[in-house]
Amino acid sequence: MSDIPINCLEEIFKYLEDDRYSFYSFLLVNRNWCNAAVPIIWREHWSPPNAKIIETYLACLPEQDRDVLLDQGVDLPDAPEPLFNYPRYLKILDCAWLEESIYAYLTVDGPLEPEDIVQLSSMLSMICKLIINCTDGLRGLEVGDWKEHYNIPELASLPRVRKALSGLNELHIHGTCYTVTLDGLDNLSNLITVLTHFSNNIQFMNIDCCHVDKRLGKRLPALIASQNNLRHLLMEDTSQDSTLSASLISALSNQFNSLRVLAISRFPIDEVFLLKLSRCTKLESMNIFHCRYVEGDNILLQRIKSQIKLSLSRITCLNNSGNSEILSEIIEMAKQNLTVLVTDDIGANVLQSLSTSCVNLEYFMMNINTEIIPKLSLLLELNIKHLILHSESTSINFTTEMLVEIGQSLPLSLEYLDIDFVVDSGELEVILRECRAGIKRLGMKLAIDPNVRAGVNDQFLEVIINYAKRREGKFKELRIDRGREFLKDKHFSKGMLARTSNLFEISHEYKDSWNYFR
Repeated sequence: MSDIPINCLEEIFKYLEDDRYSFYSFLLVNRNWCNAAVPIIWREHWSPPNAKIIETYLACLPEQDRDVLLDQGVDLPDAPEPLFNYPRYLKILDCAWLEESIYAYLTVDGPLEPEDIVQLSSMLSMICKLIINCTDGLRGLEVGDWKEHYNIPELASLPRVRKALSGLNELHIHGTCYTVTLDGLDNLSNLITVLTHFSNNIQFMNIDCCHVDKRLGKRLPALIASQNNLRHLLMEDTSQDSTLSASLISALSNQFNSLRVLAISRFPIDEVFLLKLSRCTKLESMNIFHCRYVEGDNILLQRIKSQIKLSLSRITCLNNSGNSEILSEIIEMAKQNLTVLVTDDIGANVLQSLSTSCVNLEYFMMNINTEIIPKLSLLLELNIKHLILHSESTSINFTTEMLVEIGQSLPLSLEYLDIDFVVDSGELEVILRECRAGIKRLGMKLAIDPNVRAGVNDQFLEVIINYAKRREGKFKELRIDRGREFLKDKHFSKGMLARTSNLFEISHEYKDSWNYFR
């Protein structure tokens, strides 16, 4: 084992990178194992923020930088010269994580005095400079934060920044830019300019910063347009500046042949956006959050819809405002390519578009209300396998007729049903009695208190036991979304649990996909 060449070890270790804790034991095997493990351990920052890592970086600083920090009153660790050039191995630089770790280091012995705040920005600048000067090349960069006050270090003027960022693959720019200092905005603006010129192969870009600075508004579209192979783009525009929104959307023109995933927030959605969207020939997934549907040129909209077919297979559309007609148009443009739809903007027009255009839809999450129930029968035209019916309201009064309609509208192809709204055992019984689908798994979001109308109790379990018997072994699982609060032995009687043992499993952990997409 000790004779394994280091290049072979490096190849083997690639398959163990998800288990980073194992690499600590590799350090102790021999020199070869240690040399192969250290770069992987130091490849990216650990979570949560870690003052010990800052100690190591401080020990790697050149003498002149250490002298500056000593003059500012920073207590530096009394450590020997490091055996490795640790900053060299970093591949993902998260400036916010670094700042929080520095703060943790400076406050180990108590809170930071106001006059010592300069220590924080100085250490951040010096460690970032150390990393940029030493790295073989960063793959990922993250700048900005969502806290009230934060720093954006000066990176653009560093001599080796071009080499450090030329191979950048992933970029995150986020935060409330109106709470950062003017120097911080200057640093961010200059960094974007450098990235535009030298980092042209970014594949994943996340821009969710609340910006009011006009320089950012001009430089962000240029950054997007400069990319050669952008595959995943997330953009948020809180400026309410229609000119900026148009510029950002226009920047997509250079990404028509590469973009796979597009997520936008707080943009106007109109026929111009759809025209740009229609030219993204490889687009597979789109998320639309907090956007505004804007009515415009209906003739152009109809021409786009009649001539264009989107390659979209996944659409998530939540918390938007305005007419939902645009969503219907997108759905009709996606046609049979669409397999996943998540939306709270549901109306008869959306259901009609789905039933006529999207025969391959398999996963559908929708907001349910008393107005949409009469149109649910349109679902019978689809081959949905997983349906989530959601409502945040706790006061929907379902009539028996409505419950019957819900049950009868469940597609015959349905295998997984999540009921994410308040129903009692009697209402659930009506839905399951009228259901003709072969449901294998039922997910329910129930109150823990057994005394409330829709609580977890034996009455619910009785309804589901009866349904499982009618399904003759085809119903496999009941999932209760209550996490650690839910305990089978606590909320169901032993007698009832005994009756389920040969019928189906009861689970209390599953991903609430509705909340996941928010």
